Amino acid sequence: MRISSALFVLAFVVFRTLPAGASVWKATGIWDEAAESRYSAWIQSSFDESFFLQGDWAGIETDCADAVYGSRIIFSYLESLPFSLSATDPKLQNSSSDFDTIADPVARVRAFMAYINNRTWTGTLAKHTYPVSISRKAIVPGVIWLKPGHVETIRAVRDSGVIELRGSWLPAAIRKMITVTILGNVPRKPVHGFRRWIWPQNFSKPLTEQLGYDDRQHSMFDLPNGKLTALENFYDVSNFESAVQKALSLKPESLDDRAERLGSDFCALLKSRSQVVRAGYDYSVQAGRCMTEKEYFAFSTPSRDSNLRRVVIGLGLEFGNNLNRVRTLLSGCEPISIGDNEIVEPYDFFRHLLTLDYSSNPHEKPAVRFGLAQPERLCPTGDDDEF
Repeated sequence: MRISSALFVLAFVVFRTLPAGASVWKATGIWDEAAESRYSAWIQSSFDESFFLQGDWAGIETDCADAVYGSRIIFSYLESLPFSLSATDPKLQNSSSDFDTIADPVARVRAFMAYINNRTWTGTLAKHTYPVSISRKAIVPGVIWLKPGHVETIRAVRDSGVIELRGSWLPAAIRKMITVTILGNVPRKPVHGFRRWIWPQNFSKPLTEQLGYDDRQHSMFDLPNGKLTALENFYDVSNFESAVQKALSLKPESLDDRAERLGSDFCALLKSRSQVVRAGYDYSVQAGRCMTEKEYFAFSTPSRDSNLRRVVIGLGLEFGNNLNRVRTLLSGCEPISIGDNEIVEPYDFFRHLLTLDYSSNPHEKPAVRFGLAQPERLCPTGDDDEF
């Protein structure tokens, strides 16, 4: 009987090496402007595209919101700063004791991050952030760019006023992130746009009382009543992007820099689109049925395709519709494999985008998605949008 009790005690000690009620990590500092400056510098220097593929944080699955929440959690842990998404729910704070059975500190943070990511999405970010002014003082690395169905973190602001956005996408996966410069949206609703994190000590304050609150980005244009046509929306987004770049610019962007930037955006968006297309097709084959609304949302690509077409139009305008120059620019993009020994050259898909010869429907085969075959229309399409 004594031996049995001793073994039980030993097993308990091995299993629990932290005191009962231990927090995910102990916060010894507070969020203030100095901490934000360190976070901004860390995003720019350390939050690279392979962040979730190497080191302590390798192997973490992310979608767009997961990457945004995850970076804030990880930096808070590294700097011993508090992390909280609620003034009242201890489970959403770094002081949570729900993970006190995990001895390894990094593993404990990873478990906490998984818990948070399972309970958050792009729609919850409006509760945890607030809008800021479009100025070089406010638009800095670490601020988020939130639009319908997608979110990215500002990685850098160039002297030309161009904003580098870094992020992941749906569906969640262990992946290399991408960096693009296209905003692709006008913040028509107060919950969207450029937003800054609420400090844990300020969660009880209204958004309008948060430090640096400014919602004028939502009234930069007089928007027409009713639903916009695709052309009206294109010009609204283009005008907004130009206005933001002008507001942040220290010097003009050269024509060569703009062309190179748009080409880089096209390559990055095309590569991420190919991954979504492949994952959607594999999922559809495995499921053997038409997708649910949620599944369709995860694997469809209407907004991503819209952004690609926006880059296509920008390149066309930049080169005076000289397609040979566009072909040369896109020759640096990696060709896309769509299976069955079929390869899509970036310039070829560029032309399919011009003629609307492609499909955003995840029920279709990859060849159809890239304009190499005619749609089979085996399942109904959806109206859901994603990045």
